[in-house]
Amino acid sequence: MDDATRRRKAIETRNATSLRVRRLTLATAAVATAGAGVIAGVTATSGTVAKKAVRQLLGAGATTTSQTVPAVPEPTATVASGGASPSAPASAPSAAPTAQSSAPVAVSGGS
Repeated sequence: MDDATRRRKAIETRNATSLRVRRLTLATAAVATAGAGVIAGVTATSGTVAKKAVRQLLGAGATTTSQTVPAVPEPTATVASGGASPSAPASAPSAAPTAQSSAPVAVSGGS
């Protein structure tokens, strides 16, 4: 084999390998897309099954009607007193509170 034949053979092998990789990539993308479609379909139908079950429980002839909700009355001001009568004026604190410093607390987890 001469040098030109080897080069041609190497180029043909490279092109064939590139074509195989391209086809495999496209096939993998098609399978992934189809799988996502199946998952989306199953997820979409799971919500309608619950609605159908509720309709069956309510009965075929039962329909839901919207009812008006009565207005909420205005809140009345209430004062929490520690045993004092509500008519007694609140006593002012004898001394202003002082700022107390404490060591920082580390809390983990939770939001």
